[in-house]
Amino acid sequence: MKTAPPLPSTQAPPTPTPPPVQVPLPATPEPVKPTPQPAPRTQATPAESSKRLLIVNTVGAGKVLPEDSGLTWVEAGRAFALKAVPEVGYVFDGWSGSFTDPSDTIVFRMESNLVLKATFVPLNNLPATPVVELKPSAPAPVPVSVPIEPAPPAMSRFEVLTNGSGRVIPDLGGTTLEVGRSYSLTAVAEVGWQFSGWTGGVRANTPSLSFVMSPSLVLQANF
Repeated sequence: MKTAPPLPSTQAPPTPTPPPVQVPLPATPEPVKPTPQPAPRTQATPAESSKRLLIVNTVGAGKVLPEDSGLTWVEAGRAFALKAVPEVGYVFDGWSGSFTDPSDTIVFRMESNLVLKATFVPLNNLPATPVVELKPSAPAPVPVSVPIEPAPPAMSRFEVLTNGSGRVIPDLGGTTLEVGRSYSLTAVAEVGWQFSGWTGGVRANTPSLSFVMSPSLVLQANF
């Protein structure tokens, strides 16, 4: 007797399980490192080691010539001149700081670092002039004729400064000149430099300069 063949299966074959999909995670950003800031400079550079620091401040309405002298490195031992110029309605009241001086123009040597302050005060802040009561005096003596000698010409110290690489001819800086007399100077730039103008008591753009001497005049040739 033969055995009947098995009937075919009616169940659907199992659905294959898909492999897990791996999703790449975003990369963790690296922390941003702050840019290192240079430390403040507290010592002079090798180029400045032979120089002295000059700091000039002002109080009130006025300026100091030369105008770029607010914070300047100056060669040690060099003679330097400053002139205080008040604005209209103000007067110069004196220098203070590393040393004191009542005159508006000062000349000094840079032997060490200096801090100076120029003070300007309003005219209405000045003390009132005391009233002097005049009293009758004895009769004036009879005048005697005396020959009057002509007064000698007024003289004043003159300073010439240079800013940059150049020189001024003739070299009249530090000399005493006659007030009211005309003089001439010429600024000569070194190789690779050019003259940019005169500043100080007189302003001009040409290298050759003619000027009339005034009391305590300070000029600066800029290159």
